[in-house]
Amino acid sequence: MRDSWWQPALRSGLIGIENHSFDHNHAAVQKPGLAGMARGDFFTVDNFERAEAEISVARDLIDSAIAPRKTRVFAYL
Repeated sequence: MRDSWWQPALRSGLIGIENHSFDHNHAAVQKPGLAGMARGDFFTVDNFERAEAEISVARDLIDSAIAPRKTRVFAYL
């Protein structure tokens, strides 16, 4: 999925772009997990360092794509 639709969506006023973690620690992602996490299980995000890695990497990436706006919330289900 690409982020090219984010700016037009924001300008429409109908949708906001927020944060719900970097990559869900998904097994399909080829790179090693952040902060030493094994892939395929979001339950391995089990301490502050790992949570901060997931949340802050996503925040920085999203904020750079939606500038000058910034994310305001983190959603976790």
